[in-house]
Amino acid sequence: MASVTYNLRNPNSKKETPIILIYRYDRNKIKYSTDEIIHPKNWNPETQRARASMTDCVTLNKLLDKLEAEFKNSHRNLFAANQNVTPDAIKNLVDESLERKPKERKEFWEFYEFFIETVTAIKKESTISTYKQTKTVLKDFEKFKNKKIVFSNITIDLYNELIAYMTTEKRFCLNTIGKHIKILKTILSEATERGINKKIDFKNKKFKVFSEETDSIYLTESDLSILFKTNLTKTESLERARDLFLVGCWTGLRFSDFTRLQKVNKDDENVKIKDLKNGKNIVVPIHPILKKIIIKYNYNWPPSISNQPFNRYLKDIGKIAKLEDNITLSRSKSGKQEQTNFKKFQLITTHTARRSFATNLYLSGYPSIGIMAITGHKTEKAFMRYIKVAPEQHAKKLKEFWERKKLI
Repeated sequence: MASVTYNLRNPNSKKETPIILIYRYDRNKIKYSTDEIIHPKNWNPETQRARASMTDCVTLNKLLDKLEAEFKNSHRNLFAANQNVTPDAIKNLVDESLERKPKERKEFWEFYEFFIETVTAIKKESTISTYKQTKTVLKDFEKFKNKKIVFSNITIDLYNELIAYMTTEKRFCLNTIGKHIKILKTILSEATERGINKKIDFKNKKFKVFSEETDSIYLTESDLSILFKTNLTKTESLERARDLFLVGCWTGLRFSDFTRLQKVNKDDENVKIKDLKNGKNIVVPIHPILKKIIIKYNYNWPPSISNQPFNRYLKDIGKIAKLEDNITLSRSKSGKQEQTNFKKFQLITTHTARRSFATNLYLSGYPSIGIMAITGHKTEKAFMRYIKVAPEQHAKKLKEFWERKKLI
């Protein structure tokens, strides 16, 4: 049974995003670019068509209807003619029927530039920056190996050479290596969908993305109390950064969410916001410390701060507050495990707020499922990797459980 569905490439985009046709038959799946874009607010996922409120929705919907009919007709005609019904045969017949010109062949680097240009309008600036970082690493690899990267030579062998280069020459940690491989696979997947790349070694299980658990810290409730009580009135920028950080620590919201909270009413008991990442509504009760901060800012939230200076301020604040516990972090670098000693304040970042919220709630005995509803973790396995709980703390929780059950 054949079927046609339409998906948006990025359904959570704040800007227009491409419409992709998916044609399924037998066990085959064809992805086909419609060459049309639409803002997600104008798209009805149930009907898989443009909403009636959109200008010129009739024209777009007729085009989508025509594309759907073309795929079914092409499939039917190939079958009736006793020809080999392959995905390429169907796509070629559709292109011919629609008089679409064959797409101009692009090589790897040309396509890489094209990809960045295409996604710049729908991706965050930080994501685009990461794509460019990977491009720099791959260009450096080309020079080191004196070997030009083209689609046809991106094999398992080249993958192994690239891993060795990033490990021994660049001395990257495992997660950094994994990040660059993940982006390379994204580029190759996109080029393959567009019919530009024919080499699919990147789909091999050996062409894997490496990762390792990071040793990120969290701040205990005692640490947060010390931060709140630290006198920073002489430095207004640090005081505001501290107050804004505590908003994240007592709401569990992402940096992108707790920095855009709206003014509250005096009788409000909850923080309410739509998660910018997944669009879900989040409701969190206002903690007593947050109530004091809100009153301090005349029933508003501390002013927003961009990420880079915010992280710098947090380390200064932690130092002033004397959060100086010794922390030893272990991570792989150049293929070896390396240990580095830090003071706790040196490791505080904006993301420490959210991790502290989740970890402190978990240690208090609050159900994981309730915390996950706020943090957005989809599985308990992912949540347990996220929070930072030492083996001794797990043992303490078990002992407390036994004591409550009168098993000790």
